[in-house]
Amino acid sequence: MERKQERKRKKIDRLYYRFYQVLFPLFMFILTIFLIANVLKRDRDFSEMENRKLDGKPKFSLSSFIKKDYKKDFSSYFSDQFIFRNSLMKINLNTKLISGKKELNDVYIAREGYLIGKNPIEINKTTDERIEEINKFAQKNKVKTSFMMVPSSEWVNRDKLPRLVRPHDEKAYIDHVYQGLDKKINKIDILEDLEKSDQEVYYRTDHHWTSEGAFIAYQKMAKSLDYKKVKAADYETYQVANDFRGSLDNKINGVRGKSDIITIYQPKEETDMVIRYEDEKKKTSSLYDSKKLDIKDKYQVFTGGNHSLIKIRTENLNERKALIVKDSYTNALLPFIAPNYETLLVVDLRYEALDLKELIKMEGIEEVIFIYSSNIFQNDSSLSLIN
Repeated sequence: MERKQERKRKKIDRLYYRFYQVLFPLFMFILTIFLIANVLKRDRDFSEMENRKLDGKPKFSLSSFIKKDYKKDFSSYFSDQFIFRNSLMKINLNTKLISGKKELNDVYIAREGYLIGKNPIEINKTTDERIEEINKFAQKNKVKTSFMMVPSSEWVNRDKLPRLVRPHDEKAYIDHVYQGLDKKINKIDILEDLEKSDQEVYYRTDHHWTSEGAFIAYQKMAKSLDYKKVKAADYETYQVANDFRGSLDNKINGVRGKSDIITIYQPKEETDMVIRYEDEKKKTSSLYDSKKLDIKDKYQVFTGGNHSLIKIRTENLNERKALIVKDSYTNALLPFIAPNYETLLVVDLRYEALDLKELIKMEGIEEVIFIYSSNIFQNDSSLSLIN
């Protein structure tokens, strides 16, 4: 028995010896090659896969070193710029999927090729504060005020969620918001309209709604705001991309989900307009930007992405002047809404704290429309800037 244990011990000793003699130097050699490659390679400014700016090399200073800021910044820089970063992240995420996980980085791997983002909203003090801000705005400004909340894919597509996953009760949340708004505010409730649709109203790989979803919302808006061109027959539709992989795809590095089609709607009888993007000092005649179809975030084809202030003048001389306060969901809505106005101002307070009262006064605005997704309404503090 003792001899057997002795032989076993010697075998283990030989393995350790072999590791230190052969494998350890090989491991150190590979590690050195990786380190040299990381030093020599050119840093990247942007990750197409993650659709975000990558951290650059931080500047060293004695004060940042003492405060430990340098160590933190360098760690973030090294992580962002590490060679084979994308491949290693994909391997990690695929390993988790193989182990049976149905959720990665707050994204559900859902049915029918859908990726569905978590939307952890709840009725709380913040919700009521947002409602109060809207009410206060409507009371202070003598303009017709409308409000529309855009539900998330998590709720509308809840039948596609993985088994045993329960969505957050977004209906209760939206109902609470509408019930809390002043009676004089025009509430545009689109939840049921989206739920009933047999079209794909949200992208499979992005958190935004599709043009089809936006058009359904527009049709509901038209009933209370007296819009024209509300029938599908009033438009020609064009598929401008069939390889769109959006924000949810970025979160899980493309390991699941089917590519999306982007469709745009062009009215058969077009309304000439001049669109000015104030932050870029740029003028154009279309609310679609075809150049954005060449980048990963193809949703930016709508208005070229987000802007602090867009001013739209049209040939429709009906003297209707409106202000829209919005988040990114409205970008896909604007091509439908704009032709109904002579003047339309579009504000995204997340990018600049604009004085809405001053804009209303300067432009003679008579209508204000708030269009917010439930997630942004709950979590973004910029709504506190409206008063």
